[in-house]
Amino acid sequence: PTTVYAASKNKAIKVGFKDFNGRNFGYAFRLDDAAYRDKVEAAIECMKTDGTLAKLYEKWYGEKPANGKTPWDLIMLVALPGSELIVEVEGPDAEAALEPLATLLATPMND
Repeated sequence: PTTVYAASKNKAIKVGFKDFNGRNFGYAFRLDDAAYRDKVEAAIECMKTDGTLAKLYEKWYGEKPANGKTPWDLIMLVALPGSELIVEVEGPDAEAALEPLATLLATPMND
């Protein structure tokens, strides 16, 4: 909602995606400052790797983030039609699991 408000006041701001479920975040960067954007992205990736991001999520939302390691976690993941998902798999069966998982995620729920 904050971005939409800002965009209504400044026509130079374009809203790329609207989903007001309270758990999406966006960060604005100058178009000519890819190096700074990359530093922020690297910091977020470090926070994912060392568990800091999951701890913050649990602190502020009162629950652990879904990790997709169980069928229930997959059910709890929400993606609106047209969303881009990045699926990462690991372990000895990772390659074999990727295709069926991608097929499942690509299938509309009403089919």
